[in-house]
Amino acid sequence: MTTKREAMAQGVLQALQAAPTLQQLGLVFSRSLFAALDMRTTKRVLVVHHGQEQMGAESTAEIDRHAELLITVVSRDADPDAISEATLALVHPVVMAFTDPALIDIAELGTDTPSYDNLGGIVGARTVHYDLFYRTSRDSLSA
Repeated sequence: MTTKREAMAQGVLQALQAAPTLQQLGLVFSRSLFAALDMRTTKRVLVVHHGQEQMGAESTAEIDRHAELLITVVSRDADPDAISEATLALVHPVVMAFTDPALIDIAELGTDTPSYDNLGGIVGARTVHYDLFYRTSRDSLSA
């Protein structure tokens, strides 16, 4: 058993992996930002990972939750911004079309400033934040 937020993150990852437009890019997919940064010979890595979670309305039996889902493009190229922007343009419609029985709504929260490094070549990373709005019972993260 796992949490609803983890099940939805896995579902988004599977939807992204199945998208023909993303398959054509030769992306490597990861759930770990640390692993993506360590893939020094990989040109593009798309990372699906967790951000913060906040609780909203609460009733006797249920709690509304807002879990941040982070989508990060790690690119190794002399022009990492162009690669990340082109990739995120293809990622966004897939994420926004994602459905799950637990999901009430999904919204884009914003995009971080790009980050850069020069360890073993130029590396750029850009993250988009999405809000997964869902509901659980008060006593469970998975039900």
